[in-house]
Amino acid sequence: MTKEKLQEEISKIVCAKPDNITCEECFKMARGQICRGSKQCRISEKTEEQLEYVLSSIQENVFLKACAGSGKTEVVGLKTAYEIKKWKECNSGIAVLSFTNDSTEVIKDRVSRFVGKQ
Repeated sequence: MTKEKLQEEISKIVCAKPDNITCEECFKMARGQICRGSKQCRISEKTEEQLEYVLSSIQENVFLKACAGSGKTEVVGLKTAYEIKKWKECNSGIAVLSFTNDSTEVIKDRVSRFVGKQ
């Protein structure tokens, strides 16, 4: 799948982006709440590997290898929001484990931004 197709799949769920516009058009029209204050679409700025991680099956173990400052916490927040937005029942749940309190707070913040609520 191309990077653009990966972006489209994710943005349909996370942003509720219509099929008839691109992620960049969505960003320029200021449609998405998640991009407010950003210089570009927050989904478009992700690497292909990061987007593939977000779309990976929640039923499988996936390893996201990345160096410090590369956006791992952001991508984990996006993945969590993506899975939450796919829920068909309101009594579903997900656990995200972190090694530090700082990253726990950052992940909570990212999920809240991507989901659009606490």
